[in-house]
Amino acid sequence: MFGLACLALVLPLTAAFPQSRPEEQTAPFKADLRVDTNRDGTVDLSGNTDSNGKNTWSETSGALFLPNIGVARRHCGSDYTCHDAYTNTPWAPEYMAPMRTVPMPNISDSATATVSISDPVARKNVRIFLDYPGRIEELNFQDLIDIKPLPPPENDRWVYLENDTPIPADKLRQGLTLGIDSRDTRRPGR
Repeated sequence: MFGLACLALVLPLTAAFPQSRPEEQTAPFKADLRVDTNRDGTVDLSGNTDSNGKNTWSETSGALFLPNIGVARRHCGSDYTCHDAYTNTPWAPEYMAPMRTVPMPNISDSATATVSISDPVARKNVRIFLDYPGRIEELNFQDLIDIKPLPPPENDRWVYLENDTPIPADKLRQGLTLGIDSRDTRRPGR
């Protein structure tokens, strides 16, 4: 499985840290990212069923995510190399593995977060999306020029996250709903 780095919160230094020795400077809060550790099909935010053992993996415990290499919406035509995870578009969000963060109601308006994957090989093979209903969709004229099929409108709520995509404080206060999948299966030599 590919490694996933923790949720990182970024604040202006003057607001985040009191004036003290560098070894004492820490953020006043910690992000709590939860996945389906116990493999029961849900992510538990209120109890500890998915927080116990979340830092270890075994054959019977630890979250899993799969490649999204099907063609759910028939958008690929006859291109046999095309599949749902071929681009950064959420063609089949229902097949993504869920990830959630515990809400952080007391963070500053200036707080932002990123979700990153530090390993470059893993980064190019993993897709992470943020469920962001009500966001303003950027119009991509190139898609219109190329006459590419577009995903269903209900999928517009999912935002593909690059390593440096900022997530605003209002979303952090609510708690994040994320989805993760991979672009392909693991193959020898790749």
